[in-house]
Amino acid sequence: MNSSHFVNISHIVDELEFHEKNFSVLKSRLDSELYGHEFDITHITPFEVKKIIDKLDIRKSTGLDGIGPKILKHCGDTKITCIASIINNNISSGIFPDTLKTASVMPIFKSGMKDLAENNRSISILPTISKIYE
Repeated sequence: MNSSHFVNISHIVDELEFHEKNFSVLKSRLDSELYGHEFDITHITPFEVKKIIDKLDIRKSTGLDGIGPKILKHCGDTKITCIASIINNNISSGIFPDTLKTASVMPIFKSGMKDLAENNRSISILPTISKIYE
């Protein structure tokens, strides 16, 4: 069983006739309901980064970047300050790095025949750093 069923799910969306008009209706509604409202993200401190890293489960899988929770837990304060700085620069510029959006998609068996794609659910393993952004 490979992950291609889950990664290439767009053909199912096409079959359901989920077209751009559905997005334009949603966008129009959001634009009217959110008009005049601002969305502000405050910067993060190295102390907050440290607290988030301390809560990470070291048993979780490592994303495509190869930096797992265990590695981050052993980083010194210098690295934590760098991570906070990078996140704050991204917030200021309004950019979320594409590499942090890239996930490893894996099928997890639910029930039934194991070799049928529909009997599996997909999980996405994101880079650990993206969890700090969240």
